Amino acid sequence: MSNSRILVATLHAAQDLFIELGDLSLLELEGVHLARSTETVPSGKGWNVARAMSRLEIMPLALVAVGADCQERFRTEASASGFESLILDPGTPTRTNVTIRCSSGVSHLRSPGCSVGRDFLQRVWDTLEEQISGGTRRVVLSGSLPPGVEPEGFAELLRNVRRAGCWVAVDSSGSSLTAAISAGVDLLKPNRSELEFAAGLPVNSPDDALAAATALLGLGVGSVVASLGAAGAVATDSASAWTVPAIQNIEIESDVGSGDTLMAGLVGGLAGGAALPDALALGVGCATASLMRRVPGDFDQAEAMRLRSLASVREIQPHP
Repeated sequence: MSNSRILVATLHAAQDLFIELGDLSLLELEGVHLARSTETVPSGKGWNVARAMSRLEIMPLALVAVGADCQERFRTEASASGFESLILDPGTPTRTNVTIRCSSGVSHLRSPGCSVGRDFLQRVWDTLEEQISGGTRRVVLSGSLPPGVEPEGFAELLRNVRRAGCWVAVDSSGSSLTAAISAGVDLLKPNRSELEFAAGLPVNSPDDALAAATALLGLGVGSVVASLGAAGAVATDSASAWTVPAIQNIEIESDVGSGDTLMAGLVGGLAGGAALPDALALGVGCATASLMRRVPGDFDQAEAMRLRSLASVREIQPHP
């Protein structure tokens, strides 16, 4: 299994527009202003995972549902980064997410996107089934679902992928996160608020996070890795549990996509044969390195390896 290609799916792709306003504050935006700089990049959580894997020289197959208006932009980046893209046209325009950086801070504007047709998930499954028949054994599905996709349909898609013999990892939120739990995925990677939502428990500390993650194991999830921002991360499976504090003294350019980069390091490490705590250290190293870059999932590999060595993973025993 470790030698099989990893397929990373983005079912609700976006283009991210970064606007740098310099000394202006959001309170001064009325009227016409000249931006200091702008940049548009292909995005979506799964695409960010694929980008991050490529920085580790792990070349996944990136399945991305993206409208005809942006398909060439995605193909171009994949080719430049060395990984293969597989385009699924949802029949809708690509949504745009906007990040505005100015003197008063950073604001993120997220677009809900357009509704897809009833056959969308069947088309996704047909594409996945073909790749699984060709040898894919690890599938990562990251990000939100487009409007028009029902959570139960997503859960059935995940069950089909697992029944076909694949190891499945999911990073999502809301009802699609609940669907992933009901499907009994192999790895779930929520952040703090998503973990609270999924487990129905408050998460105010790493100990709280471990309790909530352990509750998800009881619902049939194989393993849980929760990113907690400045509090670090926790991981647990049926055998044990681990905590790792955030690495300190990092100059942060942007924290957008750091959870996606954590997922890339985790899955890449596990696919290469690493145990969960070692894969966690790699994920934390990659995620921390990505904080120094503006584009989600982008980082310097050498810096990520240096930071991995600083990730202090500690094993505990929460399970009876």
